[in-house]
Amino acid sequence: MSTPKSMVLGLLRNIKKSELNFKSSDGLREPVALRNPVISFKSYNPSLTKEDFLMQLPRYQLSQDFGKGEVGNFRLWKVRDDRYFMFRDKYLLHFDTVKGMKAYMRMTGMSRLDDRKLRFETELTENQLEDYTKYRCRLKKAFSSREEYFQSLKEPLVWSENEILSADDIREIELKSLLVWNFPMDYKRHNVLDKFWWYDIKDCFKIYWNTNTGRNLTYMSFNNPDDAVKFKLNLHGSQLEEQKLLIEKL
Repeated sequence: MSTPKSMVLGLLRNIKKSELNFKSSDGLREPVALRNPVISFKSYNPSLTKEDFLMQLPRYQLSQDFGKGEVGNFRLWKVRDDRYFMFRDKYLLHFDTVKGMKAYMRMTGMSRLDDRKLRFETELTENQLEDYTKYRCRLKKAFSSREEYFQSLKEPLVWSENEILSADDIREIELKSLLVWNFPMDYKRHNVLDKFWWYDIKDCFKIYWNTNTGRNLTYMSFNNPDDAVKFKLNLHGSQLEEQKLLIEKL
């Protein structure tokens, strides 16, 4: 039986790149040119945090203040699909300086994370960085409203270089967002809000559905991150009208 993740990956392979024709505001394809170094790490674990990467620094294990220096001054970006928001098995580490990046790679050369040697890809392609920016732009649309999300699938997304360089704004939205597999197919927004009225749910809508199999994926947004955490902890793996709910936080 296909897993939810394999189903989405199969869908992604079948989506033609022409369907995602992203342009800048002047009608030209926006170039990606990061002024600061970015490296990537491949992992199948979607739950890694910046702390996990800092703990690979030998001196950081002795003094947490060391992580505040240049070598520990990086932002951790989790790479996700820009349409279904599923984790794509990769993390980006964005450093402020080349010196800090090189020092981090040198000092973690013998480290292991998640039972894997800490090996980084240093030559990221333009498409890799653009894909992450598309994800951030579309997640903002989804958090704003269902209408904006689906409209963004039809129109070019617009972003600036500043939006590529700074991803801090998206973290607050991610903390207030969940992906939920297998709500009953006939469930609408009002059904979810009525059923789970004690959670401070902002919005929810299906972003993938298959009427033949009954499989569907719902994006949920909350007005505060605490309720998003409680919803996942209380309902992940539970049964709702003979459907097993599978919940992932962003």
